[in-house]
Amino acid sequence: MENLIVILLIIGAFIFFIFFFKYLFSKELGSLRKEITETVSSSQNNLFTLQESINKSLGELYKNLGSIYESTRAVLEISRSFERVFRSPSPRGGIGETFLENIIKELMPPSSFKFQYSFKDGRTADAVLFFPQGLVAIDSKFPLESFENYVLSSEEREKERLKKKFFSAVRERIDEASKYILPQQNTFDFSFMYVPSESIYYEIVNDPQTLEYAKSKRVFVVSPSTLYAYLITATLGFKGLKIEKEAKKILEHIKELELDVEDLGKSFSILGSHLHNALAKYNEVSQKLQSISSKIAYEKKWEK
Repeated sequence: MENLIVILLIIGAFIFFIFFFKYLFSKELGSLRKEITETVSSSQNNLFTLQESINKSLGELYKNLGSIYESTRAVLEISRSFERVFRSPSPRGGIGETFLENIIKELMPPSSFKFQYSFKDGRTADAVLFFPQGLVAIDSKFPLESFENYVLSSEEREKERLKKKFFSAVRERIDEASKYILPQQNTFDFSFMYVPSESIYYEIVNDPQTLEYAKSKRVFVVSPSTLYAYLITATLGFKGLKIEKEAKKILEHIKELELDVEDLGKSFSILGSHLHNALAKYNEVSQKLQSISSKIAYEKKWEK
């Protein structure tokens, strides 16, 4: 009888341990899942807030472009040697491309961009940025010599003529940049036209007709500073995606653990059932043994 009590106590303690362990594990999994979900949500909110802040700052920048432009214009009129380094026609695109490459290399992961990217139809973009949803092409060739001629001209009529010529050249570059909008080759429905000088950029964005033309062609005109802002936002997006992917992996592992715990619980339940049946059989056999023993004792008593 004492053996039976001991067995019952062992079985009871074993079953209690099983369910207590399952309860603790499920509680820890739930807590971990909640913490990961909150972390991912917080990261996404921070990214959205930062992006809104950047957009707001850019908006304030554009509001002040008029006064900045006037100051820049005065400096350009005084300095007759403005940007002489860009004067030679041959390297004008090469210098712009070099500046562009430096900005991209500084901010973007190596696997997220490529220079001199060739499309299937033979067109070659100066740079392409790779995003999960598609590609963005950047054209960095720009008529710097045309701008210099216009700015350094002192005669009013000639200056006006050269200004028209400059903006005509800008529109040609916008047309060229728009050729890299190729949705059938997985590009976004816009492209970037990179202007390698802040002064030239301010001249362009202060001309409503040129901006409207660029908008109609779905081309964003960017300078080193504005491209820098765009790329910072893109980099934060990459980091957010990485965090989200890692969080999804962890949640998937937690789900697998939950299934394992569930399977373990089923196995424990089956084991408990077997132990219960074994105990019942033990009691049945024990009773039969007692009955047989009683009969034998009774028979021996009558034999005497």
